[in-house]
Amino acid sequence: MMVRRATPDDACTLARLLAASWQAAYRGIVPDAYMDGVDDTRWCQRLKDSLSEGSEEMHTAEIASATVGLVTFGPCRDPDVNQETTGEIRRIYVLPDYWRRGIGRTLCRHAEEALRQGGYRTCVLWVLAGNVRGRRFYEALGHATDGATKAVELGASLQSVRLCRELPDERGECQ
Repeated sequence: MMVRRATPDDACTLARLLAASWQAAYRGIVPDAYMDGVDDTRWCQRLKDSLSEGSEEMHTAEIASATVGLVTFGPCRDPDVNQETTGEIRRIYVLPDYWRRGIGRTLCRHAEEALRQGGYRTCVLWVLAGNVRGRRFYEALGHATDGATKAVELGASLQSVRLCRELPDERGECQ
């Protein structure tokens, strides 16, 4: 597997990956009416714009030249954390046929290392409270809830919880 920085040319492939991942991961958590409206065409343009502007760091996972996963990360956007020392994983998605093969773990660790090299000591991420599979995945990687919650509007008001992990330094020790 190869992990590389995404380019605007990847946008439509990544949009299809996002749509497929969303359908598999959130069906039964997010209302069906919202899920039925998931449109990779709109996501394609948004991703193309974002990648062109460089407004967020996005990397892809590829196996045999096929894009099977993505991770997006950068400075934490939450106002209640130390912005200078806290980075954020904004999304990790892997095609459902590739779940449980270590791709998500590799993408998460890749993002954490990039954040650490960028000077961040802590990594946060948000996950829907009802996404038990996602929460277990992140908790297995050392992330734990820090008590923060927020409502997100996805066809209904859904609770999201923040998970946090201290990033180890170059010696593998947390500060």
